[in-house]
Amino acid sequence: MELSVFLSVIEVGPPYIGSLAGTRRYAYSLINSLALQGINITVVSTNKLDSKDELLDQPNIKFYYIKPRKKRKEGYRKNISSIKRESKYFSKKSLEYFLELQKKQKFHIIHTIDFSSLAFIKAKKEDKIITPVIASISNPIIAYYLKRKHVNCLDQIIYTNKKSKEKSLRLFPNTGNKSVVIPLSIDCTRFSQIPKIEDIDEFTQKYDLQRERDIILILGPFIPRKKQKELVSLFPRIVQRNPNCFFLFCGEGPTLTSIKEKIISYHLEDYSSFTGYITEDELQIAYHISSVLIYPAESGSFGTPIIESLASGLPVIAADKPPMNEIVSKEYLYSIENRDKIVDIIISTIEKRKNENISTFDLQKDAIKEYHHTIVGKKILKLYEKIVE
Repeated sequence: MELSVFLSVIEVGPPYIGSLAGTRRYAYSLINSLALQGINITVVSTNKLDSKDELLDQPNIKFYYIKPRKKRKEGYRKNISSIKRESKYFSKKSLEYFLELQKKQKFHIIHTIDFSSLAFIKAKKEDKIITPVIASISNPIIAYYLKRKHVNCLDQIIYTNKKSKEKSLRLFPNTGNKSVVIPLSIDCTRFSQIPKIEDIDEFTQKYDLQRERDIILILGPFIPRKKQKELVSLFPRIVQRNPNCFFLFCGEGPTLTSIKEKIISYHLEDYSSFTGYITEDELQIAYHISSVLIYPAESGSFGTPIIESLASGLPVIAADKPPMNEIVSKEYLYSIENRDKIVDIIISTIEKRKNENISTFDLQKDAIKEYHHTIVGKKILKLYEKIVE
């Protein structure tokens, strides 16, 4: 049976900056996963993809645009209550779109993301719609704002990691039988491809990098909860043990200024480079020329850079917290009570890479096996078919 899905998400696709970056990224990955399964997708959102985006050329995907209530300023300090208010307005409009469109075509599934679920959950409870409703909830904070009596009416809830599911089930104890963990997906094949030499040369010249250095990659967004600023205090010890190392910061964010100030105070200007926001093509190059990625966040929903890094064959050092410890091998995890261990892991990982004791192929294989668009898409398709039956 050829399935038709109505997908409601307030924002979708790159650039992945600002307070809704996670929602945008998840929605985009979901559409890619579904498209590869031949599912017909109708997407309703408040933003438009770039005119060159390949998804716009897919015959089985239709995009509808809902004008936002007010123009939203990009930034990192928008609170969740404000996002909920905007999403509530969008969700009502999205439901109106669905009710109008279903007069002309049949939808087998309504798939909503985060706060976009609000109006659909309520309509389901009041029997205004009979189409099965799925909600993807990216983290327990969002789950907290959804009312239990409404959530219980959902046909299925998707979480992106085990810890989010566990925490949310404390809020919705009666939803365990219809809750499932399906991770965010990426195009692992793309990230596993080695960039062209000329593109690497252009990238290294643009950001004044030396290929012979042991590049330690740190990615944005640079915001307090990502903990990149706390990491900088360890840099002098890393340089002392490995004078050939070099710290590459990619991305933007409010804590970047204080990070730069710390770099200057430690006299590490010759050991550091800041690229600002970069494209995904440039990010792919950054993964391939680096020796290791440090991911110091102590909480999160997706861990997308971790998956991208592993798909590129780049080892990741991360905090022993979910979802990081659901993705990263134990030997590359450190306890947040003992951040000093990061130094030892970084030095040993760089040495292992030089001695070819880390298999790039194994890292890529593990990422593709779990997080590639096709693999995740099959899991979602199976879930859809079960609900429709």
